[in-house]
Amino acid sequence: LWRRRNVHQVRDLWAQMQENKVKPTAITIGCVVEALVINRRGEEAWQLVQEQLRCEDRKSMINTVVYSTVLKGFAVSKRIDKVLSVYKEMRSNSIACNTITYNTMLDACAKCNAMEKAAQLLEDMKELNV
Repeated sequence: LWRRRNVHQVRDLWAQMQENKVKPTAITIGCVVEALVINRRGEEAWQLVQEQLRCEDRKSMINTVVYSTVLKGFAVSKRIDKVLSVYKEMRSNSIACNTITYNTMLDACAKCNAMEKAAQLLEDMKELNV
């Protein structure tokens, strides 16, 4: 569904779930975020994550995988400002970063000619034994 670039159908399904008061799982949220990111809708994916974070019963579903997917979207779009902003939020929300998360951010630094930002990421990795 989402790999065929049918973003409208993904949005419609999400809207139907909300209308019918179907509580999404972390996997559902992750799939919708992934669908948006794959279709170059990183900002929309980020907005969806922010909406979920405002819902007390969904907040815990926003995990490392979901955040890493959002990071990937901003990295592909060469939005280093957004990559670092998401990373900062992850840290402030005590969401653990893994090697995939850091590799995504380091790759974004390289592709955005922002290697000066990579030094702090490497230091954080060292500090956290990643």
